[in-house]
Amino acid sequence: MKIIHVVDYLMPTMGYQEFLLPKWNARHGHEVHVITSDRYANVPSYKKTFEPFLGPRLRDAGMELIDDVTVHRLPIRWEFQGRVWMAGFKKYLARLAPDVVFVHGTGCPASFKAASWCQRSGVPLVMDNHMTFSSVREGLAAKLYYIALRILTRTYLLPATHQFLGVAQECSDFLHEKQNIPRNKIELLPLGIDTDLLTPNVTAPQEFRRNLGLSKDSIIVMQTGKITPDKGAHLLAQAMAPLMADEPNLHLILVGAGPDDYRQQVLAPLTENKVLDNFHILPFVTTAELANYFSAADICVFAKAASLSCLEAAACGTPVLMTDMPIGKWRAEMGAGETFRDGDVNDLRSKIGGLLNSADDRRALGQAARTSVQEHFSYDSVALQSEKILTEAINSI
Repeated sequence: MKIIHVVDYLMPTMGYQEFLLPKWNARHGHEVHVITSDRYANVPSYKKTFEPFLGPRLRDAGMELIDDVTVHRLPIRWEFQGRVWMAGFKKYLARLAPDVVFVHGTGCPASFKAASWCQRSGVPLVMDNHMTFSSVREGLAAKLYYIALRILTRTYLLPATHQFLGVAQECSDFLHEKQNIPRNKIELLPLGIDTDLLTPNVTAPQEFRRNLGLSKDSIIVMQTGKITPDKGAHLLAQAMAPLMADEPNLHLILVGAGPDDYRQQVLAPLTENKVLDNFHILPFVTTAELANYFSAADICVFAKAASLSCLEAAACGTPVLMTDMPIGKWRAEMGAGETFRDGDVNDLRSKIGGLLNSADDRRALGQAARTSVQEHFSYDSVALQSEKILTEAINSI
């Protein structure tokens, strides 16, 4: 197949689905292209978080080959709240002459432009959705937006789209409840992990501790990703500070970056409990390097939001704690970790403390998580599932 993926923003080194799925489609022998904008995602405090690691947001328009995937970056006409209008998008689609189009996102301008072009050209279209209910904004403007989205979905997306895919059950529910898409048009295609890169490293624990100047018997609790309020590092610090005060060998490590004002909020409970010497912030690293970091951690905690890093840590055989939001519950049911009550610092502290008290429990949870990722979340299997759906879409025309 000649598969064209469409995504507003593409950051190939970050281990996100929008590039890993095309990469594994190409690995399976298909001709794969990605059409995207000439910039990286406008995440909060980009200059503090991602720019030191990825470079400037604005990228050169043009074409490049990455892991056998041809990436086409188009200039944009405008950008608003994480949505872009790519210049010449339909002409580019026509020039590439795809067998099938896969759009990442069901509410972006590209989804409606692709639907219009695909329906007129007789090319099958598939779309996925990453939205969760916790991401829905409140207020009159948001209500009007979702009313308009339902109308536009019914008018443009439904007639043109063979199948809508939720990357988690909650995302599938979102498609049905917020966009009024019939259940029989929705299928689950979970996010996955690049198991080429994310795998346990038995030498990492001691090497990591030695490089950081920690003792061999130090215990590490780690969270990775942006250090911003939506990721909840302040909640993790609140949960950890009393435990660190009671255990001199216990260390909290955050891997990432964020704004200085929020960092002070994270530091407050650690300062109060006089455990700052056991707190470390390390810069962003590549996905390949992350495997060593996860392997070195005794526990990985993701204190808020539905981070894909939960699965990345699980792939490395590290026990994972995540919130009991619907996507977290689903991942836990699949064996990828355990949950704590969302926003409940005391429950989070209790779950961390329980794991700290039992190396056997940590080992068992980590092994189960690794097995779960291999069976359910490997991009090798996820890509094969996507290719089956894309083939069915082609055959339906």
